[in-house]
Amino acid sequence: DKKKGKDCANPDCIYGDEKKGDGPAADCPHELDEKATAVAPSKEANHFGAAFALVANQPLSKGLSTPADTAVQLTGTIDKVCKKKGCWMVLKDGEAQARVLMKNYGFTVPLDCDGKVAAVEGTLKTKTFTEGQVKHLAEDGGEDPSKVSGTRTEYVITASGIRIQG
Repeated sequence: DKKKGKDCANPDCIYGDEKKGDGPAADCPHELDEKATAVAPSKEANHFGAAFALVANQPLSKGLSTPADTAVQLTGTIDKVCKKKGCWMVLKDGEAQARVLMKNYGFTVPLDCDGKVAAVEGTLKTKTFTEGQVKHLAEDGGEDPSKVSGTRTEYVITASGIRIQG
């Protein structure tokens, strides 16, 4: 059946689009479909989530023009990571950046991976975060949520797998 995600009290959670099910538990944005997240993990060191299916990768700055929901493998430097659980990160390549969310909230990355080079495989699209979600992201990133306001539109990679160098 369904499993409620840990610490899922915030209605502005960024994984709200991933929630499944109905009834009272459907309000939990971290509710997971165990069958959907039961992807065989990679056996590689420093690899999180599923093994990569694609062979070639490209820098994030070149990959941002990829059509939405197309499978991509993009590389860049981890600029920020969720300091609470490692459930999201921001990948940068020069001026280009994209927020990386884990597919079906199915895996996390180390909380101290800022500054490391990573390859991310998944699908890319743009997403507009509500003001509540923007504040939630700031708080989870170790920032003061009262210093941010308004909505924010970002490139988002829904990652099936991530490999971090070092």
